[in-house]
Amino acid sequence: MKLLTKSVPAYILFLTIFIAGGIILYQKLNPVKVIEQVELKDACDFQIIRNSNYKFIRPLILGDRNCEDEIYNVLKSNLNGYLDSEKSNGALKSASVYVREFDQGKWFSINPSETFSPGSMMKIATLITYLKDSENNPDLLNQRIQFKATYSEMPVQSIVSGHLTSGRFYTVKELMEAMIIDSDNDATMLLSQRMNANTYFDLCRSLNLSVPTKEQVDYPITSSECSRFLRVIFNSSYLESQNSEYAMNLLTKSKFHDGLTKLLPETISIAHKFGEKFNPIEQQLHETAIIYTANKPYLITVMTRGSDQQKLKTVLNSISKQVYDFMAAR
Repeated sequence: MKLLTKSVPAYILFLTIFIAGGIILYQKLNPVKVIEQVELKDACDFQIIRNSNYKFIRPLILGDRNCEDEIYNVLKSNLNGYLDSEKSNGALKSASVYVREFDQGKWFSINPSETFSPGSMMKIATLITYLKDSENNPDLLNQRIQFKATYSEMPVQSIVSGHLTSGRFYTVKELMEAMIIDSDNDATMLLSQRMNANTYFDLCRSLNLSVPTKEQVDYPITSSECSRFLRVIFNSSYLESQNSEYAMNLLTKSKFHDGLTKLLPETISIAHKFGEKFNPIEQQLHETAIIYTANKPYLITVMTRGSDQQKLKTVLNSISKQVYDFMAAR
């Protein structure tokens, strides 16, 4: 049995690690979504993204009110003040924040149009792609792949928590776990080499995201756009329920705890994934997370750039704590 229906071109293996894992078949694929606008009573448009692959149904993927909620005005002002102070002392060049409550869909953002390189956060897209394919091919996750040696051409990771063993065979499921829990680039490379191009494009289009082309060397994305991957898992609007539950449970096991989770209580569950862009000129550090607190889970995505990764970690710590304290007090 073939492992996957499409192999991914070589250049996309690097995009998977650096940005999004784009594929050159973009022009050949048909759109899988439409966007509908619904007028709300408060004159704030409601944007709906639906899957239009079917003849008689239009499954809901995401829904958004286009207006921020005023309930966050004080919190947003405090966060803006904090970010300004971090810029003044040189710890931060720029940042973007997106926060969303799930019970009523209320949200707010800071610097919503600013784009960043998402890095390893896009491993969530690879995870979703494999889980989607497993729904039609139950044997997929048990397929075994041999890891022969570390990919020398891969970018250096500054945040590492585990390594694959040379010569060992791993199942696809084990590689997904290494990719998410340890953010292992070798596991990601093995998966990316065999990733289904059509499924990956379906995901990007379903979330109303652009697909990287062969000529792209970067994949700029906003904090709200990056948040869509966790949202679609939480809502189980792209994957079957058991796969969404598995994916979110896997994300709660991430070993990176120096960002959004560091100052939060250890008793709460947090599904999260970080991403970094590490070079001598500029460093970027980001994290997206769902915080399960007081039966009112909320999503937070923070994307930052600066010259010192340790200082960027502190920015993530502080923003997350301020948001948590606000949410817990409500």
